[in-house]
Amino acid sequence: MKFKLPSKHQPKIQSVELINEFVEELNKNSYIQELGGVFESESILSHIDQKGRIEIVCTPIVYKIFNSEICNITLIPKGDGIEIYRLEIYKTGNGIGSKIMEIFNTVSCELDIPIYLTPGTPGSVTDNGEEKRREKFYRSVNFRCVQFRPFTIYSNKAFIDAYYKNVVA
Repeated sequence: MKFKLPSKHQPKIQSVELINEFVEELNKNSYIQELGGVFESESILSHIDQKGRIEIVCTPIVYKIFNSEICNITLIPKGDGIEIYRLEIYKTGNGIGSKIMEIFNTVSCELDIPIYLTPGTPGSVTDNGEEKRREKFYRSVNFRCVQFRPFTIYSNKAFIDAYYKNVVA
């Protein structure tokens, strides 16, 4: 049975092209290769929304970086860029998350493709008291809040703009 996405969930062709280009560059990185590389995954995701309801996200393309000992990261197309739909680092405090985000920022700047993410605890309605720690981490890897309501969204767009301002100057 072929599943057809409702039109409001269809990302622009440009979004799919952007994520494909982004993934191609990520897979050239030796550290990403050590983690097992970025691979295509199932195209329907679910999570619990802020009111505790299960929400289904339909997207024609989903990429993952998964290593059972290190991380579970999910990337999906989003408008003019990429969304980190899931960013789960299993052993925190050892620089792995920072290294991965540094790689993402490098590729993002090289390709001029912004990255977005919405903080939260995978599979949970609450943030388990981790919100301030996450915010500090996102700021340390050049992500800034671009939207507060109805939920918080962070992006590295300002970082990319600053990068290109310095390159051109």
